[in-house]
Amino acid sequence: MMNCFLAHCVHVVCVCSQACQLLTDIIYFVAYQENAGGDPFDVQLIHPDRERQKLLREQNVLKEVCALSRL
Repeated sequence: MMNCFLAHCVHVVCVCSQACQLLTDIIYFVAYQENAGGDPFDVQLIHPDRERQKLLREQNVLKEVCALSRL
């Protein structure tokens, strides 16, 4: 039973890490910048790409990220 619990905890940590990485990639994608390993909250949106924002909305990307976070 403890092994099952530990496996579940490892899975949850992995999913959370993947969701955070995906959100970071989305920020850099919309900002049209390369991810240089910096803090995504420090990204300056000089000219946000509206077409990329539209693509994310049409593909329901954020809805999928939220679904991932509920696992």
